[in-house]
Amino acid sequence: MDVVWILAIIGGSLVGGFALVIGIVALVFRVVGRGTSLSALAARFPERHAPFGAHVVRFARQSVGVGAIWYRRMIDVTVAPDGLHVALASPWRALRGEGAALVPWSALRVGAPLTWALAPYIELGVPGLTHVRVPMAVYRAAYPFLVTTPRPLAA
Repeated sequence: MDVVWILAIIGGSLVGGFALVIGIVALVFRVVGRGTSLSALAARFPERHAPFGAHVVRFARQSVGVGAIWYRRMIDVTVAPDGLHVALASPWRALRGEGAALVPWSALRVGAPLTWALAPYIELGVPGLTHVRVPMAVYRAAYPFLVTTPRPLAA
């Protein structure tokens, strides 16, 4: 065999091995992602369409806690008149397979403030399902919608 064939075999093996590893990692992420609170939230409040318009405020790649899991700089949060839109940012959305959720304001309850990673957060609860912990900047943008919901704010 000459050198070109040996290099082609080695190069093909490396590329194939890399693709195999990426495929296995994506499969593991999808299997693990199906049992999370984010997937439960997406199942209960499925995204019909991504919010858009003049009164929409987007927060890209936020650190957000959903249930027991903290997604560090992995969540895109959108505050819209329809509700709070929570979705994994790319490429995580394609890898993990968890859907996006559009939680209506009437389903959210304001909980206690907390500090995580030296940053202030507020907990928004979805009774009977999970808690979503969002940065204070998201809460400030969502506050007008939370105040106008028919249910009172928690103390």
